[in-house]
Amino acid sequence: AMACGSGRKDPTNVSSDSAGSLGARPGNASRGIASSSDSVVHQLAAQAAALRVSPLLLTDVSDKMLARLYRAALIFTFPSLGEGFGLPVLEAMASGTAVIASDISSIPEVAGDAAILIPPRDPRAMAAALRHLITNTQHRQELALRGQNRATAFSWDVSAVRTLEAYEEALATPHSLVEASP
Repeated sequence: AMACGSGRKDPTNVSSDSAGSLGARPGNASRGIASSSDSVVHQLAAQAAALRVSPLLLTDVSDKMLARLYRAALIFTFPSLGEGFGLPVLEAMASGTAVIASDISSIPEVAGDAAILIPPRDPRAMAAALRHLITNTQHRQELALRGQNRATAFSWDVSAVRTLEAYEEALATPHSLVEASP
């Protein structure tokens, strides 16, 4: 699974509880990837050590490497507490990776029916969603396909066409936004 966070997110409250709920035990080969700020990476590393798991923690990941990580991930988790748009969710979906993400902020609108949405502060919901997608290959593949289809609705080409249509509609409709002064 791949988890993503940044300095303004708080993945730490979910990470240890979710791993514990999944049955992380000493010697398990549990691995995760966190692309995050240094302070969050240190918190995640401490929690991983306490659980005796060995996540790979990365910072300052290039766009090229991030694309590779998305494609290589079995599942992308994004328990964001507040998001402007949800670009990481969209990037993961475009890469063909099943997504588990927050059910708040802009994420539900971006993800549509192409992700499992969970309360970001609920480690049991995160663990259940992870367990489900790890063990249910068919649903994981279905979400990955839905995600790729959903991501096409947010392409630059689609955005350009919609913007052009909005301008054409605005120009074709008479507006009296500015009234002439006497």
